[in-house]
Amino acid sequence: VVLSSHTGALLKMLEDSEWQVRYAAVRALGKVDQAVLSLHAGTLLKMLEDSDSSVRKAAVEALGMLNQAMLSTYTDTLLKMLEDSEWQVRYAAVRALGKLDQAVLSTYTDTLLKMLEDSDSSARRRWRRWVSLTRRCSVRTPTPC
Repeated sequence: VVLSSHTGALLKMLEDSEWQVRYAAVRALGKVDQAVLSLHAGTLLKMLEDSDSSVRKAAVEALGMLNQAMLSTYTDTLLKMLEDSEWQVRYAAVRALGKLDQAVLSTYTDTLLKMLEDSDSSARRRWRRWVSLTRRCSVRTPTPC
């Protein structure tokens, strides 16, 4: 609730020339309540094009905090983030997509399984672990069990 009252300031920080400021603002937006986050999801979409990969990753993670219904409207956008040049952004996109309902997620199984063949060995290990966790846990929870 406290962060939600400062949304205007956070939105202004997204335009800062310093990536660290934009990063902090995006991270903070990911922690506001669902109503405020949903209202500003379009702004977070713009941050997916940021020149800094940390900002893009934080934007993907913030979008991943949306409820399933709202998150599902951004499925195609998150799928595009699987092609990001930085593995951390790709991994964040896989985790966000993993929060979708199984019925929605099953539509994209082939695309997500290709991520297990990522060129980055660290990313492959993390995705294998993530797939293992999601098989044992509900993918609907904001964090793995």
